[in-house]
Amino acid sequence: MVFGKLGELGDVFKLAKKLQEQVKEIKSELEIARFEREYGGVRCVVSGDLDLKELRIDPELLKKSPTEVEKQVGLVVQDVYQNAKQEAFSKFKRLAGGLPIPGLF
Repeated sequence: MVFGKLGELGDVFKLAKKLQEQVKEIKSELEIARFEREYGGVRCVVSGDLDLKELRIDPELLKKSPTEVEKQVGLVVQDVYQNAKQEAFSKFKRLAGGLPIPGLF
């Protein structure tokens, strides 16, 4: 009986290793994925692992009030980050089979 349980434990370790490899693969995919948003003179690009790759502000936008520039930049950056986070969450959720895993995102 004890040895039967060891076999089950071995299966659990195999599954854990497989999941670990899949997580590594998803992370690699997210590192190269790009999410872009351009609106109102602001262009923002982030990677799937939420690394800011590009932020451009049209010089014409800079002629407006600082408050308006901050608002526009904030909206575009927030939108592109939200899209990238949603994609990452979706990939990891599929891996987890829909199970709610605390701290995933």
